[in-house]
Amino acid sequence: MPATSKSAASNVVLVLWRPGTAQVTGLAPPNRRVRISTRAGRRQRLAWTGVQEGWHYLQARLTAPSHPPVAYRLSIVRTR
Repeated sequence: MPATSKSAASNVVLVLWRPGTAQVTGLAPPNRRVRISTRAGRRQRLAWTGVQEGWHYLQARLTAPSHPPVAYRLSIVRTR
């Protein structure tokens, strides 16, 4: 799942949250996270195989303020 920013200076982090997550402010609590992206820079990817039914939430978050606002593209690819 890539997310890309048009601003070269922007850093993005992706966080995939488990079903039942009530809120996603900050990056805590870690026990509710399924995956978090770890690459530096503006291109992020996550790979994950689902084992639990329910709604999962994907959070795309800037790690620093950005001006002007950052545009991004999100792609989700299902493979078998």
